[in-house]
Amino acid sequence: MKFIVREIPTLFDTSALNVSFFFHARGHELQKTSSGLFRSLLYQLLKKSPESLHGLIWHFQEQVKIFGGPGLGWTWTVPKMQSLFELSLNRVLEARSVVLYIDALDECGNEAAANLIFYLEHFLSVLLPTAHTFSICFSCCYRPILKLQPGPTIRMDVENRKDIVKLVEARLSSNNLHREIQEAICIMPKAYSCGEALSLKQWVCFSIRPLTIPELQWAMVIKHVDEHQRLYVQKDSVDFISDGDVDKKMKALSYSLAEVVSSSNGPVVQFIHQSVKDFFADDGLILLGCPTTPQLLISTAHCYLSRSCIAYLRMAILQHSTAAEIGDPELHFLEYATELFDKAHTNG
Repeated sequence: MKFIVREIPTLFDTSALNVSFFFHARGHELQKTSSGLFRSLLYQLLKKSPESLHGLIWHFQEQVKIFGGPGLGWTWTVPKMQSLFELSLNRVLEARSVVLYIDALDECGNEAAANLIFYLEHFLSVLLPTAHTFSICFSCCYRPILKLQPGPTIRMDVENRKDIVKLVEARLSSNNLHREIQEAICIMPKAYSCGEALSLKQWVCFSIRPLTIPELQWAMVIKHVDEHQRLYVQKDSVDFISDGDVDKKMKALSYSLAEVVSSSNGPVVQFIHQSVKDFFADDGLILLGCPTTPQLLISTAHCYLSRSCIAYLRMAILQHSTAAEIGDPELHFLEYATELFDKAHTNG
């Protein structure tokens, strides 16, 4: 999609206004939600065609006058941003064409992606007639199957099938590579199905947000914890992953499908690509030994994670008698455990 955004405008209408958004399921909340999409689109329109967004500026000034700054007594809602987007886009189209590029639409979630397609189809159907056009180009995985009607669909695997086959055949013709694949196949089931590896994949796959290194260190050891022991005792146990071994251990347990990456909260562990998470969330964990059925996989995993959080909270409360002790920064997993139950309470 980056190539398309960079190259396509130079081949067609160079006067067109181009706006884009790249969904990222493993990123910040605004990188994987409709709220982030419309915030970004409005910002791009404001920057490239400020005269078309008088309504947005007026709305912002009125809200600040009545409630104060954003996040105090009010916030940007998706319906309001959609109406401002529609209003401003109609004004832009009076003078020039607009092309909207959206990458990895499926990474905002199945329901949100389907709702966004429905919204765009409806908007196109009621768009005021002008001399200029509004075009949309988006990419997504095959599941869920998303199509914007009317419009053509390009399947990359079909269009590039011959090149893919040629590359695979060339790579597999190497005797060394063939032997490496056979060795990897023999090792993978053993590495993937062990309890520690399965635990890691469940935490990385189903945690409500990417876990920081200290949080994951405790998440991985909590199942071994004796509630009558103090937490610091477990930090010195053989089951606790030391700071120096985290990166190496994560790669070994995930067979390099998980990695340590930087974030605003410090280093976190996540899968190397969204497709890896999708595989494990569908039925990959069952194939690797998770004791459940496809229908119960997600609920079983969340139950396992919740019980670990409960165990940690119980130990933190029993072993730290005062509020000051409970606020001890050394209780690295406490913040995540409380976040989990706050979110569960908020969602009912």
